Parts: sequence; structure tokens; C-alpha cells
Amino acid sequence: MQKNNTFDSMFISVKNNSSRILYPRPKSLLTKMMNANMDAVDAENQVELEERDDLLIKLGAVKEENQKLKLENQVLGQYVEKPHVSF
Repeated sequence: MQKNNTFDSMFISVKNNSSRILYPRPKSLLTKMMNANMDAVDAENQVELEERDDLLIKLGAVKEENQKLKLENQVLGQYVEKPHVSF
């Protein structure tokens, strides 16, 4: 395979040892396809990271609410065990 700056060209040898171009293909086509694929993967990864961050924020809020409810339950449990009479 012979390369130049503009094209990747494939050559094929025939019986008389001469070569001919089978087809020229711009280098940038493969590069563009690979870049487009990487961009799609990067976009998908970005969406997954944003979803993960959203879930972590929600998880933090749920844990905070859970802790608050546990403390309230402890106070209410103590009140039930030792009822205060106030008049």
C-alpha cells in the first residue's frame, strides 16, 4: 500500500510487475467517521454522567430526609413512652 498526503491508495500488482490504482479514498473520510463515532460516544457518556449526578443529588436529599425522620421518630417515641401532662 502506498500513501501520500491526500489519499490512501491501494495498488495491485499484475503479472508484468506493473501496479495500478485500485481505488483512491480520501483519508479524511475515515477520520470523519471515527470522529463522528467518538462524538456520539462522548455525548452518550455525558448524558450518563448527568443522570448519575442527578441521582446522587436525589440520593443525598433522600438520606437527609431519612435522617430527619429518624430523629423525629426518636423524639415521638420518647414522648409516647413518657407522656407529659401539661395543663
